[in-house]
Amino acid sequence: MSLSEGYREKIEKSDNHFEMALRLCLAGNSIDVMQGKKMSKDYLKSSVETALKQPLDAKMMGRLKNEILKAKKILVIGDNAGEIVFDKLFIEFLNRHFAKEGMIIYSVRGGHTLNDSTIDDAIMTGIDKVVKVITTGVDMPAAHLPTCSEEFNQCFREADLVISKGQGNLEALIDEKKNLYFLLKIKCNVIANMLDHKHKVDEIVIFKNEN
Repeated sequence: MSLSEGYREKIEKSDNHFEMALRLCLAGNSIDVMQGKKMSKDYLKSSVETALKQPLDAKMMGRLKNEILKAKKILVIGDNAGEIVFDKLFIEFLNRHFAKEGMIIYSVRGGHTLNDSTIDDAIMTGIDKVVKVITTGVDMPAAHLPTCSEEFNQCFREADLVISKGQGNLEALIDEKKNLYFLLKIKCNVIANMLDHKHKVDEIVIFKNEN
C-alpha cells in the first residue's frame, strides 16, 4: 500500500496509460507464497520494474482492451493478498476511462487460504470503495466453480468478460467456455507446460484459451 501512490503516478505519466496500468496489474501477481523467502519489498520493486520492461503480447493486450470497451459486465477474479493493491490501481484506471458505475465486480476468496486475498484485505486496501466486492464463498486458492457460492457463479455466468488473476484460477478455469482472459506471472514449470511452453517461468502473460 505504501508503494501504490508512486505507481499511480507512473500510470498517469506514461505514454500508454492502459498498458502501464495493465503491466502493474500483472506485476502484482509476483506477490505469492510460492516465491518463499525471495519475497521482500526490494524483490517486489524489482519484479515490478522487470514486468514493465518484459515483452508483452501486443495483440492480446489490444484484444483485451477492446473486450473491456465492449463489455457491459466484467468480473475480475483476484488472487493474492498484496496483489489486490495493484488490482485496485488497474480498476481505478478502468473506472476513470472505460467503465460505467457498477460495471465491474471484484472477487476475493471466501476464507483464509495460503496468502490469498479475503474480504478483510479488500476492506483494508479500500478496493471496496471503488468496486463492488464479492467472495468465491469458499476457502480454496482457486475459483473452482462447482464449490463456489451461487452468488459467485451467477456473477460468473452474467459477466460478458472475465479477467482472472494468477495460477490457481488458471488451473480451475482454463477449460471454461467463457470470454475469459488470464493475467499472471508464470512461477513454475507446471503452468508453463499448461501453456504449451509458449512462455517461460518468471514471464508475465495475457492468455486466452482459444480451444
